[in-house]
Amino acid sequence: MKEVNLTSPEIPFLRASFPAKIHEDLAAVFDSGYVGAGELVASFERALEKYLGATSIMATSSCTAALTLAYLDAGMRPGATVLATPMTCAAANIPLLQLGARIGWLDVDPNSGNVTAETVVDGFRRHPSACAVVIMDWGGVPCDYTSLASECHQRKAALILDAAQSFGSSYDGRRYPLDVDYVCYSFGPTKLFSTVEGGAVATGQHLTNNRMKALRWYGIKRELRDALRFWEYEVEELGYRFVSNNLCAAIGLGSLSSLEARLRHHRQLADMYDQELSDIPGLRVGQRLPQTRPNYWLYTILVEERERLLRRLHSHGIHAATPHRRNDRLLAAWNDSDDSDNLSGVDKFDRSYVCLPIGPWVHPGDIERMSRLIRLGW
Repeated sequence: MKEVNLTSPEIPFLRASFPAKIHEDLAAVFDSGYVGAGELVASFERALEKYLGATSIMATSSCTAALTLAYLDAGMRPGATVLATPMTCAAANIPLLQLGARIGWLDVDPNSGNVTAETVVDGFRRHPSACAVVIMDWGGVPCDYTSLASECHQRKAALILDAAQSFGSSYDGRRYPLDVDYVCYSFGPTKLFSTVEGGAVATGQHLTNNRMKALRWYGIKRELRDALRFWEYEVEELGYRFVSNNLCAAIGLGSLSSLEARLRHHRQLADMYDQELSDIPGLRVGQRLPQTRPNYWLYTILVEERERLLRRLHSHGIHAATPHRRNDRLLAAWNDSDDSDNLSGVDKFDRSYVCLPIGPWVHPGDIERMSRLIRLGW
Protein backbone atom coordinates (compact mmCIF):
# COMPACT_ATOMS: atom_id res chain seq x y z
CA MET A 1 0.00 0.00 0.00
CA LYS A 2 1.25 3.49 -0.86
CA GLU A 3 2.36 5.86 1.87
CA VAL A 4 -0.49 8.04 3.14
CA ASN A 5 -0.09 11.71 2.17
CA LEU A 6 -2.67 14.25 3.36
CA THR A 7 -0.72 17.41 2.53
CA SER A 8 -1.88 17.54 -1.10
CA PRO A 9 -4.53 14.88 -1.76
CA GLU A 10 -5.94 14.52 -5.26
CA ILE A 11 -9.46 14.83 -3.83
CA PRO A 12 -9.39 17.06 -0.71
CA PHE A 13 -11.90 16.70 2.09
CA LEU A 14 -12.68 20.42 2.57
CA ARG A 15 -11.54 23.59 0.86
CA ALA A 16 -12.71 27.18 0.50
CA SER A 17 -14.74 28.09 -2.58
CA PHE A 18 -16.07 31.53 -3.55
CA PRO A 19 -17.71 33.12 -6.63
CA ALA A 20 -15.29 35.02 -8.89
CA LYS A 21 -17.13 38.33 -8.43
CA ILE A 22 -16.15 38.44 -4.75
CA HIS A 23 -12.90 40.15 -5.73
CA GLU A 24 -14.84 43.14 -7.09
CA ASP A 25 -17.14 43.25 -4.06
CA LEU A 26 -14.19 43.34 -1.68
CA ALA A 27 -12.41 46.01 -3.72
CA ALA A 28 -15.50 48.23 -3.38
CA VAL A 29 -15.44 47.86 0.41
CA PHE A 30 -11.73 48.67 0.61
CA ASP A 31 -12.21 51.68 -1.65
CA SER A 32 -15.04 52.95 0.55
CA GLY A 33 -12.64 53.42 3.46
CA TYR A 34 -15.08 51.72 5.88
CA VAL A 35 -14.41 48.05 6.54
CA GLY A 36 -15.89 47.76 10.05
CA ALA A 37 -19.44 47.00 11.17
CA GLY A 38 -21.49 49.28 8.93
CA GLU A 39 -24.55 49.32 6.69
CA LEU A 40 -23.35 46.34 4.66
CA VAL A 41 -23.69 44.19 7.78
CA ALA A 42 -27.29 45.32 8.20
CA SER A 43 -27.95 44.59 4.50
CA PHE A 44 -26.43 41.14 4.93
CA GLU A 45 -28.69 40.45 7.92
CA ARG A 46 -31.77 41.46 5.92
CA ALA A 47 -30.67 39.24 3.03
CA LEU A 48 -30.23 36.29 5.42
CA GLU A 49 -33.70 36.87 6.86
CA LYS A 50 -35.20 36.87 3.38
CA TYR A 51 -33.35 33.76 2.26
CA LEU A 52 -34.09 31.74 5.39
CA GLY A 53 -37.60 33.03 6.02
CA ALA A 54 -36.62 34.21 9.49
CA THR A 55 -37.74 37.37 11.26
CA SER A 56 -34.70 38.28 13.35
CA ILE A 57 -31.08 37.52 12.43
CA MET A 58 -27.94 39.11 13.83
CA ALA A 59 -24.53 38.67 12.17
CA THR A 60 -21.60 37.84 14.47
CA SER A 61 -17.86 37.33 14.27
CA SER A 62 -18.19 33.53 14.46
CA CYS A 63 -20.64 30.74 15.23
CA THR A 64 -19.00 30.41 18.64
CA ALA A 65 -19.90 34.06 19.25
CA ALA A 66 -23.46 33.38 18.11
CA LEU A 67 -23.76 30.39 20.43
CA THR A 68 -22.34 32.33 23.37
CA LEU A 69 -24.90 35.09 22.87
CA ALA A 70 -27.71 32.55 22.57
CA TYR A 71 -26.58 30.80 25.75
CA LEU A 72 -26.50 34.09 27.65
CA ASP A 73 -29.88 35.19 26.32
CA ALA A 74 -31.37 31.82 27.25
CA GLY A 75 -30.34 32.46 30.87
CA MET A 76 -27.16 30.44 31.10
CA ARG A 77 -25.39 31.06 34.40
CA PRO A 78 -22.72 29.39 36.55
CA GLY A 79 -23.99 26.11 37.95
CA ALA A 80 -26.80 25.68 35.40
CA THR A 81 -27.21 22.29 33.74
CA VAL A 82 -27.48 22.12 29.96
CA LEU A 83 -28.16 19.03 27.86
CA ALA A 84 -25.91 18.98 24.79
CA THR A 85 -24.80 16.69 22.00
CA PRO A 86 -21.23 15.40 22.19
CA MET A 87 -21.19 14.76 18.41
CA THR A 88 -20.29 18.25 17.27
CA CYS A 89 -17.37 20.64 17.05
CA ALA A 90 -15.99 21.45 20.50
CA ALA A 91 -16.63 25.12 19.67
CA ALA A 92 -20.31 24.51 20.49
CA ASN A 93 -19.71 23.18 24.01
CA ILE A 94 -16.64 25.10 25.15
CA PRO A 95 -18.67 28.34 25.61
CA LEU A 96 -21.03 26.48 27.96
CA LEU A 97 -18.12 25.50 30.16
CA GLN A 98 -16.64 28.99 29.96
CA LEU A 99 -19.98 30.36 31.24
CA GLY A 100 -19.81 27.98 34.19
CA ALA A 101 -22.54 25.60 33.06
CA ARG A 102 -22.50 21.85 33.68
CA ILE A 103 -23.13 19.71 30.61
CA GLY A 104 -25.35 16.64 30.65
CA TRP A 105 -24.39 14.70 27.52
CA LEU A 106 -27.12 13.50 25.19
CA ASP A 107 -27.01 10.26 23.26
CA VAL A 108 -27.53 10.25 19.48
CA ASP A 109 -29.10 8.03 16.88
CA PRO A 110 -26.21 5.74 15.83
CA ASN A 111 -27.45 5.86 12.22
CA SER A 112 -27.43 9.66 11.86
CA GLY A 113 -25.32 11.20 14.62
CA ASN A 114 -28.26 13.42 15.60
CA VAL A 115 -30.03 13.86 18.92
CA THR A 116 -33.60 12.49 18.99
CA ALA A 117 -36.67 13.12 21.13
CA GLU A 118 -36.03 9.83 22.89
CA THR A 119 -32.47 10.74 23.83
CA VAL A 120 -33.65 14.16 25.07
CA VAL A 121 -36.28 12.49 27.28
CA ASP A 122 -33.54 10.27 28.68
CA GLY A 123 -31.37 13.34 29.22
CA PHE A 124 -34.10 15.07 31.23
CA ARG A 125 -34.60 11.88 33.24
CA ARG A 126 -30.95 12.02 34.30
CA HIS A 127 -30.86 15.83 34.61
CA PRO A 128 -34.39 17.08 35.42
CA SER A 129 -33.18 20.61 36.23
CA ALA A 130 -31.65 21.21 32.78
CA CYS A 131 -32.57 24.68 31.52
CA ALA A 132 -31.64 24.26 27.85
CA VAL A 133 -30.93 21.68 25.16
CA VAL A 134 -28.23 22.17 22.50
CA ILE A 135 -28.51 20.09 19.32
CA MET A 136 -26.57 19.97 16.05
CA ASP A 137 -27.47 18.88 12.49
CA TRP A 138 -24.72 16.38 11.76
CA GLY A 139 -23.29 16.94 8.27
CA GLY A 140 -26.17 19.27 7.39
CA VAL A 141 -28.88 16.65 7.99
CA PRO A 142 -31.63 18.27 10.12
CA CYS A 143 -32.81 16.80 13.39
CA ASP A 144 -36.53 16.30 14.05
CA TYR A 145 -37.11 19.84 15.32
CA THR A 146 -40.83 19.45 16.01
CA SER A 147 -40.51 16.50 18.37
CA LEU A 148 -37.43 17.97 20.07
CA ALA A 149 -39.14 21.33 20.61
CA SER A 150 -42.17 19.58 22.11
CA GLU A 151 -40.03 17.79 24.70
CA CYS A 152 -38.09 20.97 25.55
CA HIS A 153 -40.96 23.41 25.76
CA GLN A 154 -43.15 21.26 27.98
CA ARG A 155 -40.24 21.39 30.43
CA LYS A 156 -39.73 25.15 29.86
CA ALA A 157 -36.22 24.52 28.53
CA ALA A 158 -34.81 26.50 25.62
CA LEU A 159 -33.99 24.61 22.42
CA ILE A 160 -30.77 25.89 20.81
CA LEU A 161 -29.70 24.64 17.40
CA ASP A 162 -26.05 24.65 16.43
CA ALA A 163 -26.70 24.95 12.68
CA ALA A 164 -23.00 25.39 11.88
CA GLN A 165 -23.25 22.62 9.28
CA SER A 166 -26.80 23.03 7.98
CA PHE A 167 -27.20 26.48 6.40
CA GLY A 168 -29.44 25.93 3.36
CA SER A 169 -30.95 22.67 4.64
CA SER A 170 -34.72 22.50 5.09
CA TYR A 171 -37.22 20.81 7.38
CA ASP A 172 -40.87 20.39 6.32
CA GLY A 173 -40.14 22.64 3.35
CA ARG A 174 -38.72 25.52 5.43
CA ARG A 175 -35.10 26.66 5.62
CA TYR A 176 -35.68 28.18 9.05
CA PRO A 177 -37.00 25.90 11.85
CA LEU A 178 -39.86 27.79 13.47
CA ASP A 179 -40.00 25.52 16.54
CA VAL A 180 -36.44 26.29 17.64
CA ASP A 181 -35.72 29.13 20.09
CA TYR A 182 -32.22 30.03 18.89
CA VAL A 183 -30.49 29.00 15.65
CA CYS A 184 -26.75 29.65 15.32
CA TYR A 185 -24.98 29.54 11.95
CA SER A 186 -21.32 29.30 10.97
CA PHE A 187 -19.93 31.01 7.88
CA GLY A 188 -16.37 29.78 8.51
CA PRO A 189 -13.65 29.21 5.90
CA THR A 190 -14.75 25.81 4.58
CA LYS A 191 -18.48 25.94 5.20
CA LEU A 192 -20.88 25.40 2.30
CA PHE A 193 -21.82 29.09 2.67
CA SER A 194 -18.74 31.00 3.81
CA THR A 195 -17.82 34.61 4.57
CA VAL A 196 -14.26 33.47 5.47
CA GLU A 197 -15.03 34.08 9.14
CA GLY A 198 -18.35 34.86 10.76
CA GLY A 199 -21.68 33.53 11.87
CA ALA A 200 -25.18 34.57 12.83
CA VAL A 201 -27.79 33.97 15.50
CA ALA A 202 -31.50 33.89 14.76
CA THR A 203 -34.21 34.05 17.41
CA GLY A 204 -37.65 32.48 17.42
CA GLN A 205 -40.75 34.56 16.80
CA HIS A 206 -41.57 34.82 20.51
CA LEU A 207 -38.14 36.23 21.37
CA THR A 208 -36.19 39.43 20.69
CA ASN A 209 -32.48 39.94 20.11
CA ASN A 210 -32.26 43.32 21.89
CA ARG A 211 -30.05 42.01 24.67
CA MET A 212 -27.81 40.10 22.28
CA LYS A 213 -27.36 43.18 20.09
CA ALA A 214 -25.86 45.03 23.03
CA LEU A 215 -23.79 42.06 24.22
CA ARG A 216 -22.15 41.62 20.81
CA TRP A 217 -20.66 45.15 21.12
CA TYR A 218 -19.27 45.21 24.68
CA GLY A 219 -22.76 45.83 26.13
CA ILE A 220 -23.26 49.12 24.27
CA LYS A 221 -26.65 49.83 22.70
CA ARG A 222 -25.17 51.39 19.58
CA GLU A 223 -28.50 52.22 17.97
CA LEU A 224 -29.38 54.53 20.89
CA ARG A 225 -26.25 56.67 20.63
CA ASP A 226 -26.41 60.32 19.57
CA ALA A 227 -24.97 60.62 16.05
CA LEU A 228 -23.09 63.78 17.05
CA ARG A 229 -21.78 62.31 20.32
CA PHE A 230 -21.43 58.68 19.39
CA TRP A 231 -18.61 58.20 21.89
CA GLU A 232 -20.99 58.93 24.78
CA TYR A 233 -22.78 55.78 25.91
CA GLU A 234 -23.64 53.65 28.92
CA VAL A 235 -22.66 50.02 29.48
CA GLU A 236 -25.52 48.30 31.31
CA GLU A 237 -24.14 44.73 31.02
CA LEU A 238 -20.61 43.61 30.22
CA GLY A 239 -20.44 42.19 26.71
CA TYR A 240 -18.00 41.12 24.01
CA ARG A 241 -16.60 42.17 20.66
CA PHE A 242 -18.65 39.72 18.63
CA VAL A 243 -19.58 41.99 15.72
CA SER A 244 -19.25 41.16 12.04
CA ASN A 245 -17.76 43.61 9.52
CA ASN A 246 -18.38 45.00 6.05
CA LEU A 247 -15.79 42.75 4.41
CA CYS A 248 -17.43 39.55 5.63
CA ALA A 249 -20.86 40.99 4.82
CA ALA A 250 -19.77 41.78 1.25
CA ILE A 251 -18.56 38.21 0.78
CA GLY A 252 -21.85 36.90 2.18
CA LEU A 253 -24.00 39.13 -0.02
CA GLY A 254 -21.97 38.15 -3.07
CA SER A 255 -22.13 34.44 -2.26
CA LEU A 256 -25.86 34.23 -1.59
CA SER A 257 -26.63 34.58 -5.30
CA SER A 258 -24.71 31.39 -6.13
CA LEU A 259 -25.76 29.37 -3.08
CA GLU A 260 -28.61 27.48 -4.73
CA ALA A 261 -26.31 26.31 -7.53
CA ARG A 262 -23.85 25.00 -4.97
CA LEU A 263 -26.64 23.27 -3.04
CA ARG A 264 -27.80 21.57 -6.24
CA HIS A 265 -24.26 20.33 -6.87
CA HIS A 266 -23.92 18.94 -3.33
CA ARG A 267 -27.29 17.19 -3.58
CA GLN A 268 -26.48 15.73 -7.00
CA LEU A 269 -23.21 14.34 -5.65
CA ALA A 270 -25.02 12.94 -2.59
CA ASP A 271 -27.53 11.21 -4.87
CA MET A 272 -24.65 9.67 -6.80
CA TYR A 273 -23.01 8.47 -3.59
CA ASP A 274 -26.33 6.96 -2.48
CA GLN A 275 -26.61 4.96 -5.70
CA GLU A 276 -22.95 3.95 -6.00
CA LEU A 277 -22.55 2.90 -2.35
CA SER A 278 -25.72 0.82 -2.00
CA ASP A 279 -25.54 -2.86 -1.08
CA ILE A 280 -21.90 -2.87 -0.01
CA PRO A 281 -21.21 -5.31 2.85
CA GLY A 282 -20.01 -3.54 5.98
CA LEU A 283 -21.18 -0.09 4.83
CA ARG A 284 -24.32 1.97 5.46
CA VAL A 285 -25.23 5.48 4.36
CA GLY A 286 -26.06 7.95 7.14
CA GLN A 287 -29.78 8.12 7.87
CA ARG A 288 -31.99 11.15 7.06
CA LEU A 289 -35.56 11.88 8.05
CA PRO A 290 -38.08 11.99 5.16
CA GLN A 291 -39.27 15.51 6.05
CA THR A 292 -35.75 16.90 5.68
CA ARG A 293 -33.73 18.13 2.72
CA PRO A 294 -30.07 18.23 3.78
CA ASN A 295 -27.44 20.54 2.30
CA TYR A 296 -24.88 17.68 2.49
CA TRP A 297 -22.03 19.81 3.73
CA LEU A 298 -20.65 16.43 4.80
CA TYR A 299 -21.51 13.08 3.25
CA THR A 300 -21.47 10.47 6.01
CA ILE A 301 -21.17 6.71 5.76
CA LEU A 302 -20.99 4.17 8.59
CA VAL A 303 -18.49 1.38 8.12
CA GLU A 304 -16.89 -1.57 9.81
CA GLU A 305 -13.08 -1.54 10.16
CA ARG A 306 -13.04 2.23 9.67
CA GLU A 307 -9.30 2.75 10.02
CA ARG A 308 -8.59 0.26 7.25
CA LEU A 309 -10.98 2.09 4.89
CA LEU A 310 -9.50 5.49 5.75
CA ARG A 311 -5.97 4.26 5.10
CA ARG A 312 -7.00 2.70 1.80
CA LEU A 313 -8.68 5.89 0.58
CA HIS A 314 -5.82 8.10 1.73
CA SER A 315 -3.27 5.89 -0.03
CA HIS A 316 -5.13 6.66 -3.27
CA GLY A 317 -5.15 10.41 -2.77
CA ILE A 318 -8.66 10.63 -1.32
CA HIS A 319 -8.94 12.62 1.89
CA ALA A 320 -11.88 11.03 3.70
CA ALA A 321 -12.08 12.17 7.33
CA THR A 322 -13.60 11.94 10.80
CA PRO A 323 -13.85 15.68 11.50
CA HIS A 324 -15.13 15.75 15.08
CA ARG A 325 -14.10 13.93 18.24
CA ARG A 326 -16.86 13.16 20.70
CA ASN A 327 -16.93 16.07 23.15
CA ASP A 328 -17.78 14.05 26.26
CA ARG A 329 -14.25 12.63 26.18
CA LEU A 330 -12.52 15.65 24.66
CA LEU A 331 -13.86 17.96 27.39
CA ALA A 332 -13.99 15.46 30.26
CA ALA A 333 -11.45 17.42 32.31
CA TRP A 334 -13.79 20.44 32.43
CA ASN A 335 -17.06 18.63 33.10
CA ASP A 336 -17.81 16.20 35.94
CA SER A 337 -20.66 14.41 34.21
CA ASP A 338 -20.56 10.60 34.16
CA ASP A 339 -22.99 10.45 31.23
CA SER A 340 -20.46 8.79 28.93
CA ASP A 341 -21.50 5.45 30.41
CA ASN A 342 -25.01 5.94 28.94
CA LEU A 343 -24.12 6.94 25.37
CA SER A 344 -24.42 3.70 23.39
CA GLY A 345 -25.54 5.56 20.25
CA VAL A 346 -22.53 7.87 20.45
CA ASP A 347 -20.26 4.85 20.96
CA LYS A 348 -21.54 3.20 17.77
CA PHE A 349 -21.60 6.33 15.63
CA ASP A 350 -18.23 7.65 16.77
CA ARG A 351 -16.37 4.45 15.98
CA SER A 352 -17.98 3.87 12.57
CA TYR A 353 -18.60 7.20 10.81
CA VAL A 354 -16.54 8.42 7.86
CA CYS A 355 -17.14 11.59 5.85
CA LEU A 356 -16.31 11.45 2.15
CA PRO A 357 -15.22 14.47 0.05
CA ILE A 358 -18.09 16.55 -1.32
CA GLY A 359 -18.07 20.07 -2.73
CA PRO A 360 -17.52 22.14 -5.90
CA TRP A 361 -14.08 20.54 -6.42
CA VAL A 362 -15.63 17.04 -6.53
CA HIS A 363 -17.00 15.85 -9.88
CA PRO A 364 -19.19 12.87 -10.88
CA GLY A 365 -16.12 11.04 -12.14
CA ASP A 366 -14.54 11.41 -8.70
CA ILE A 367 -17.62 9.84 -7.10
CA GLU A 368 -17.42 6.90 -9.47
CA ARG A 369 -13.71 6.45 -8.78
CA MET A 370 -14.10 6.59 -4.99
CA SER A 371 -17.09 4.27 -5.04
CA ARG A 372 -15.29 1.67 -7.20
CA LEU A 373 -12.38 1.77 -4.78
CA ILE A 374 -14.67 1.26 -1.78
CA ARG A 375 -16.61 -1.51 -3.51
CA LEU A 376 -13.37 -3.45 -4.05
CA GLY A 377 -13.17 -3.77 -0.26
CA TRP A 378 -10.85 -2.70 2.52
